[in-house]
Amino acid sequence: MRYFQEQPSHRPIVIALGFALLAACNSAQWSAAGAAEVVAMSSASLAQQRDYELVGEAMPAQIIQLEALVSVRPDDDQLRIMLVQAYVGYAYGWLEVDLIEAEEEGDFAAIDALKQRLARMYGRARNLAQITLSKSHPELKQLAKLNPAALTQQLKKSIRISEDAKPLLWFAQAWLAQSAFDDALSVSEIWPSVQALASHVAQLHPRYLEGGAYRLLASAYAQLPVHLGQNLKQSKQLFQKAMQVSPPDALINIYQAAMSYAVATHNRALFERSMQRVLQQSTQSNHLALANTIAKRRAQLAWQQRSTLF
Repeated sequence: MRYFQEQPSHRPIVIALGFALLAACNSAQWSAAGAAEVVAMSSASLAQQRDYELVGEAMPAQIIQLEALVSVRPDDDQLRIMLVQAYVGYAYGWLEVDLIEAEEEGDFAAIDALKQRLARMYGRARNLAQITLSKSHPELKQLAKLNPAALTQQLKKSIRISEDAKPLLWFAQAWLAQSAFDDALSVSEIWPSVQALASHVAQLHPRYLEGGAYRLLASAYAQLPVHLGQNLKQSKQLFQKAMQVSPPDALINIYQAAMSYAVATHNRALFERSMQRVLQQSTQSNHLALANTIAKRRAQLAWQQRSTLF
């Protein structure tokens, strides 16, 4: 894979139609149904945004609006997953960036507050993903309590189509991310289960989220301590697979590979080459515009901190 070769170097709109003739019906449900369609259409538009500050300012309102819609349409799995995406996207794309900056400045009060917010947001996303899974697969209601072997067997029986793999990956991502900020969770305890979840998604839907399952596993294998199963060879192979199943301008894979694999292998040349590619490469795929904008913002911070990483 060329990446690893050594070489030179508009917010969602809530529709409120208060027609008196509809009073005999469940007007909240009716309005939410219309709003859900608008949200679904606007999500594609949001993904094409390139203004980092504008989207960041809009995200809290989007989350609040989606929470309101989900409360009146609790059986709408599409809405719920969109809310999961909003929580994870805002946490990863903005709050984690704020945390990095607060750590640089030594602002301990801000650091504590941000870690608490991140734990809550990833925890809410995880719970929402669990609800989605439980509605279609009641046998997975206690998913987090199954031992890894039993979980693997249950996943083989229950999750057999690619569409069902989507909430599974969001659950795994939110669970692992939550463990980084929530003292009540231990990475050593949840990693085997997260590994089983992501591995199952990789088999069923490898292209989802630009190789998201591969990317989660690859990043973890590079960043885990040795006693928990760090495997740099496996990390490299999984990053290669993520890049193979995603567009060449999916910069999140390149960024994550640099931050995890390159750092873990003390390969500063690979890190610098990768971060410069993320910072300089233009985005041709409109659906990747926002994701790439986030990758570029995080890459800017990583570039400024490179001397402390090696």
